[in-house]
Amino acid sequence: MDSKQLNGSLVEIVSLRTELSYMSYSDEQYDVVEDRLHELEDTFVDTFGDALEDVIGDVLAQVKSDSDVLLPTSYLPQSLEDSGTNLEMDDEPGVTIDIDEYGNEMDIRLVLLPNPARLVLVLNGDIVKDLWSA
Repeated sequence: MDSKQLNGSLVEIVSLRTELSYMSYSDEQYDVVEDRLHELEDTFVDTFGDALEDVIGDVLAQVKSDSDVLLPTSYLPQSLEDSGTNLEMDDEPGVTIDIDEYGNEMDIRLVLLPNPARLVLVLNGDIVKDLWSA
């Protein structure tokens, strides 16, 4: 897997998702941006899907989660802002996973992020650990 190409694709997709999150459905460019986003996501899955699904499966095993492996695009946030010192994501980024170690009272998520391309563990909205990087 080419980590530069992976990261570039992630940046493009997350940028369009973020742009779309600020648009209203009535915006004349909404459909254009949404169509472009879907094209990029389809290409991403075709190019990196199998390899990333293997990685996600390994990461879930590593954290002892019995959660199902979903399409890699499911693990992306809907919006992402990088202030240089902090990453701001949407309220429910990535995919909720179960990890017995943290119990049922925490919101536990697995999120795929760019710069560098990586999978992170998010607990109650805070990134607590990088679990894999390209």
